[in-house]
Amino acid sequence: MKKLEILIVDESISFLQMVKDYLSQDSLISNIITTTNPYEGIDLLIIDNFDYIIYDIDMSKMDGISFSRKVSEIKKIPIILTGITQIEKEILYEQNNLLFCLKPNIYHSSCKNELSIYLTTIKSHYFNEPIPKTVLYDKLIVIGASAGGTEAIDTIIKKLPALTPPIIICQHLPKTFSSMFASKLDLDSKLSCKVGLSGDLLIPSQVYICEGNAITTVVKEDCVHKIEVEQIVENIHPLPNIDILLESVSSSYKQGVVATILTGMGEDGSKGIVSIKKKGFYTIAQDEATSLVYGMPKKAIETGCIDQILPVEEIAINIMAYVLKKGDEDNEKF
Repeated sequence: MKKLEILIVDESISFLQMVKDYLSQDSLISNIITTTNPYEGIDLLIIDNFDYIIYDIDMSKMDGISFSRKVSEIKKIPIILTGITQIEKEILYEQNNLLFCLKPNIYHSSCKNELSIYLTTIKSHYFNEPIPKTVLYDKLIVIGASAGGTEAIDTIIKKLPALTPPIIICQHLPKTFSSMFASKLDLDSKLSCKVGLSGDLLIPSQVYICEGNAITTVVKEDCVHKIEVEQIVENIHPLPNIDILLESVSSSYKQGVVATILTGMGEDGSKGIVSIKKKGFYTIAQDEATSLVYGMPKKAIETGCIDQILPVEEIAINIMAYVLKKGDEDNEKF
């Protein structure tokens, strides 16, 4: 898959750095150049091949309307104009290389969450998929698996669209195989996949693989959800641990969680599923027919806390159906 190069033009140095740091986490993006000067931005376009431009419409040296017209004279590059009004949209409507989105307030505590608007706008255009209304809301997909899980997970991830809530995968694997598994999923799907590290923000369209031989949990700090990884773990088996992950998710999320237990030996995940269900979240277990080992799904089902028992081929579409339905319900509150 082609990696993208992005040019960001904004007068705020702190805003440029924040957006750059956020977008750099996604494996689809290979290079990000920033500038506070729109004229320097024009010069950069001449010498470099950018795939997208993010531009503040209220730049004092050159407004967004003038900038977009100058860019159109040089190259046909999609421009994401931020902070745009409806009147300005109408003026620029004839230019088919323009995308529009709100500009997050860097002084607001939720800014890091809101930065996902840039990533989802880029991916929506790049993959030619509409942005689900729910992507920017407080959602999470969690998948737990053991024996036979890598194949089942691969089947699910391949079927998911390019724009999803963040996804955490807790697959029982040794540490040496975690990064290999993440790399394989990254190549096989439209989503960006990586091993989750302490401090990683949970962002849309990103898959986080729990590191082997460690404990991964989710915490909420300053209105954003983050991953924490504990490397030194004693007397806890198996690792990574699905129960501990799910219990942390149930503590840190208030809505929009989908938890799925896939094929595997033992009962890891069954305690966590109870915690998830107590919060009213949606739960899925893989059926016996498509499970290599039916231990974990069976134990989860026996808790009485599973909403759907499904063949692995139907899990992805059911996950997204719930996410979209839940998003529509949440949107009605605003």
